[in-house]
Amino acid sequence: MDVASQNTLLALVVVIVALCVVQTITLLVLVLTFRKWSSRMAALAEDATRNAEPVLRAARELLADSKEKLNLVSQNLVEISQLTKNQVTRFDLLFTDLSDRLRLQMIRVDQLLSNTVARVEETTETIQRNVLAPIREISAILAGVRTALDYLRHRNKTRVERATQEEELFI
Repeated sequence: MDVASQNTLLALVVVIVALCVVQTITLLVLVLTFRKWSSRMAALAEDATRNAEPVLRAARELLADSKEKLNLVSQNLVEISQLTKNQVTRFDLLFTDLSDRLRLQMIRVDQLLSNTVARVEETTETIQRNVLAPIREISAILAGVRTALDYLRHRNKTRVERATQEEELFI
């Protein structure tokens, strides 16, 4: 090989070595920067953990207290709904019993009124048969007696007077 080729080759090797050194330095700077950044992030994470830990503890306690209270509220709601259901059932039974009794009383009142009307009709019929019929007969007998007495009293009068009297009545 000739000297010019060797010089060119040497120059290329020097350039490659320089580039490798620059690449190594750049890589070293990146590693150092990453370490700094990593330590900062670790410190931030540690601060966040330290600050979040009391909050998380308080949240756990709150959840534990809330769980007990929610269980108590849930039990109370179940008990209230059961009591309400029982009261509605009792009210339904009471209302059913009341309506049945009212229906029976209405039937009894209807029967009582029907019996009363029937008895009043029977009594009216009995009164008409036993009281009014004899009164009519007595009235008819008294009318006959009156007519007979009138006839006997007027018998002494002359026929002319009677005819005149009858004419006057006719007019």
